[in-house]
Amino acid sequence: MIGVLVAADRICLVVAERMAADTLQHSQQLPRRPDVSIDGFPFLTQLAAERFGEIEVRLDDLVVGSGDRTVTLARVHLTLHDVHVFDTFHRATSRSGTATALITYAELSRVVGVPLSYAGSGRIVAQGSVTVAGESVRGTVSAAPTLSGTQLSFAQPQATVAGIGIPGADAALAALLARPIDLSSLPFGLHVDAIDTGAAGVSVTLSAANLSYRR
Repeated sequence: MIGVLVAADRICLVVAERMAADTLQHSQQLPRRPDVSIDGFPFLTQLAAERFGEIEVRLDDLVVGSGDRTVTLARVHLTLHDVHVFDTFHRATSRSGTATALITYAELSRVVGVPLSYAGSGRIVAQGSVTVAGESVRGTVSAAPTLSGTQLSFAQPQATVAGIGIPGADAALAALLARPIDLSSLPFGLHVDAIDTGAAGVSVTLSAANLSYRR
């Protein structure tokens, strides 16, 4: 008998997770349905109360930003806290949400337009060529990814010119990283709290409060 009840609990959980994922996809206009995990056991007890302590949401390839310059966040992991559901998961509210994501160096390179890699000590390095006084100049520029409001910018640029130096070459190389990356227009009501630069890419920490989703 206990086994039957546990099996029924798990089956209902799978169905509910799919319904919650559908609601989140529809309300946030996501191109794909996210993976949703509802924490806690037994599930049916929480369902009867229409309240859940935490719901985990995972998705990849989340495109954010605006205009013609967007960036893709990978490994997005969102935890919704104190979730109250209505109408069989067609509507939900959450007291708060916390999330993490990653911007890979391959993605940063695509957005910036030059190859980027980790330089250590919280800095990145870009390799590129610029034209100065009619001459093509190659070199590198390192910088520290920094959060400025809703934008990812590159602070404290330090350029190194390959070969014979040309006046203005340092500034031209530094200009490769002059344009910030917009991190606004985020789904789920999230905003960026902090970033951290490491070997895998730029890790992003996000949060939100007083959330409401409707299918």
